[in-house]
Amino acid sequence: MTGVQTCALPICGKRVGVAIDGGRVRTRVLIRKQKGRGPGKKRRRKMRVEWREPKLLIIFELDQQGRMKRGTRPWIDGTFQGPDECLELLAMHLHRLGAAAAKQVVFLSDGAPWIWERLAWVEKRVGLKPGQVVRVLDCCHAVHHVSLALEKLNLPEADRKRLYRELRKKLRAGQAYDVTAELSALAEGLPQDAPVWTHIRYLERHADEGHLRYQIGRAHV
Repeated sequence: MTGVQTCALPICGKRVGVAIDGGRVRTRVLIRKQKGRGPGKKRRRKMRVEWREPKLLIIFELDQQGRMKRGTRPWIDGTFQGPDECLELLAMHLHRLGAAAAKQVVFLSDGAPWIWERLAWVEKRVGLKPGQVVRVLDCCHAVHHVSLALEKLNLPEADRKRLYRELRKKLRAGQAYDVTAELSALAEGLPQDAPVWTHIRYLERHADEGHLRYQIGRAHV
């Protein structure tokens, strides 16, 4: 016995990504059962088709580029229950996988309040430390708001496409405030209730909360 203890749980000592999102599926709801007319007829079923939102989660090991590590398998789960049940399910999986001993846990999601408002509870429940956690707005959603902001500026198409490529590159490099500053300069003179400011403020709010630090996901830690 050397006295050195090692953790054998799947994500101990690893960088882990946790993605949370809502989906959309159609489900069939049975309304009534009845037998067909005549002997030997099959039972008929009357159905109603409804849209429902499953809440989904995926836990995976990150590589040095902030992507799922090749050769590894993610843990995937979901529920048709509400937000509380979904985040409780997530906390259970993180606990059983050993997230408290992970090197870093990166939470990835869109801007849905039902996710962000409950992450603090998950972190406390699992035993994650502040320096161990990074919260990131899904890059696709952030870039989409850049695109919408440029669209509201009514720029010539060639200029809009050029600026979109430039700003997307800066955003992915973690230069969120450079992106919002450039958009603000382009929107200067427009009323504060103009649609473009909605998207600029959205990006500024997430930048202030540290959700646009995409360079951290690619850090060699």
